[in-house]
Amino acid sequence: MIWSISLSFFQWHAAIGEAPTFIGIRNFYEIFFQDRRFWYSLKFTLTYVGMATSIELFLGLGIASLLNKRFRFRTFFRVAYLMPMAAPPI
Repeated sequence: MIWSISLSFFQWHAAIGEAPTFIGIRNFYEIFFQDRRFWYSLKFTLTYVGMATSIELFLGLGIASLLNKRFRFRTFFRVAYLMPMAAPPI
């Protein structure tokens, strides 16, 4: 991790065998102020994480609420729902 952080302050074309050149914070400047793909990717990632987390949370709470009510075969449905999570994959 320290190597990655220190390497972010250099420009290095390792594929062609060029020696690393110190450029300071220019890499960060280019990412934050000149690269539109970075901001698009960050927005897409945050949207995806937010939506996936919300859907999983509300779906999980809904299923837990339904399985907590009294109805016929409740134990069977609880076991059928939880068994794949409790049993190791073979």
